[in-house]
Amino acid sequence: MRVQEIRDLEEGVRYLLEGIRLARVVPPPQKAAIVDQALDWAAWLVAGGVPLPPMSFVLDVGQIASGRFWSGRQRGAGSDFGPDKRLVQAYEDRLLARLPLDPAFDRAASAIARYPEAERPKAIAFLLKQLAAHLELGGAHLSLEAIRRLQARVEQMDLSQILGEYQYDHMSQLMSELYTDLIQSLRRVPLLLPWEDVAALEDRSALGGMAQFIALRQIRQLVSLWEKAIKPRPLRSRERRKNWTTRLLQEDQYPVGGFASIATRGSMESLLHSQLVYMEREKPDLFDIKFLRNELLYYSRDENNFIINRRVYVFIIDYIINLRFKDFELPYERIILLLSWIVTIIQWLNERLTDEAINFEIRFIKHNSPHKYIKDTSSSEERWEEQGWLELLLRDWIERGAARVSVTDSLDSVVGELKQWSHRADVYCLYMTSKEQAEKQKKEEELSKVQGIMFTSMWMDGPYPCISMDQEQTKRDDIKPMVAWSQALNRLLEQWI
Repeated sequence: MRVQEIRDLEEGVRYLLEGIRLARVVPPPQKAAIVDQALDWAAWLVAGGVPLPPMSFVLDVGQIASGRFWSGRQRGAGSDFGPDKRLVQAYEDRLLARLPLDPAFDRAASAIARYPEAERPKAIAFLLKQLAAHLELGGAHLSLEAIRRLQARVEQMDLSQILGEYQYDHMSQLMSELYTDLIQSLRRVPLLLPWEDVAALEDRSALGGMAQFIALRQIRQLVSLWEKAIKPRPLRSRERRKNWTTRLLQEDQYPVGGFASIATRGSMESLLHSQLVYMEREKPDLFDIKFLRNELLYYSRDENNFIINRRVYVFIIDYIINLRFKDFELPYERIILLLSWIVTIIQWLNERLTDEAINFEIRFIKHNSPHKYIKDTSSSEERWEEQGWLELLLRDWIERGAARVSVTDSLDSVVGELKQWSHRADVYCLYMTSKEQAEKQKKEEELSKVQGIMFTSMWMDGPYPCISMDQEQTKRDDIKPMVAWSQALNRLLEQWI
């Protein structure tokens, strides 16, 4: 990645104008509104402390992301660039022709189109930043004053007059090197954008704080890693698995079969149409007599009962302060690893248990709030950052009512909920905490005593997780930490499917 610092304001303006001259989606001279919009995107990048790519890259990618269609290479246009003709043509073929066909970029542009007008510049600046970083495209560090000065000149003068003041016989050395690096990078990458950045634009976390963006990006990267590592071997079904009888009137979201037979009792909506032949003008008619004698025929449904496997998966995160810790041997914090586990398990179970009713409950225990010095922990309005992250990642399941994320006052209230769920579904519980608090509080014993649930505890005293289920502990500290985490996840899923 080539980066150059430009301190002279006039040289900074020249760098901006050279890129505007090389733009191809809207060839120069562009309208003042188009140039001003592109300079706003450049200002967002410079203010973020990242090197500014060539303005041709900023203007072309931003215009295509805004919905403008590139009409393709124009005949004879390449002769204007002299010795740099091949670089410009390779830029058109490798980047501009590929942008509308790239699935990741197409999803990102569709997400930006749903943003309010006031938020689109920041979203497009984020897209430009992540695209340049993924392609390892450098640029120039320059002052915001150079951008503001050029914007003021564009408002007062025509762009063709401004370009005429500068002589551009060929590309500068920096611009030529940046174009060459960009073309070489485009040959290597299969997708123009990582899916993590696309998801950040879709759930609007790209516009949030940097801490939230980095955390969500790390969780998504881990989810992709765990999905490749999941290879559980399902164990034999246990006797504790039950088939739960569900009444149609109570849960009509699970449709059952239609009419099963014909009977002499029913509602008027299920009356056979053939029975209307008994109606006459004179009363009482034969229809009335058959009605009083219960001799009319009706369609009959089934017994309104059906069998369905119901599961409730409960994730309890206790003493979250001790989990906000990064071990030297791990590339991520413990809480990031645990949240990525929750998202991976939910996605994996939903893909495979399609014929069962599944609900997910995520509970954070409130008694160890990190905000004690700010406000009372008993407030029901308290929210943690991790709760907001999960709500963004599990937004689709939460909207469907299949998942819920909340902060609970104490573990005792969770025990009461577990008892209620165990009366109507198969309950699987994962209790996550640190080893220090697990040994001090002995909360696992209280949870494991709840009848009718499959309880699993997970605690950490270092980079290696320890899984405890059925009074058997599993901890692999003779392998790499990330491999131990993936093996522990496979073991957990073997018990849960």
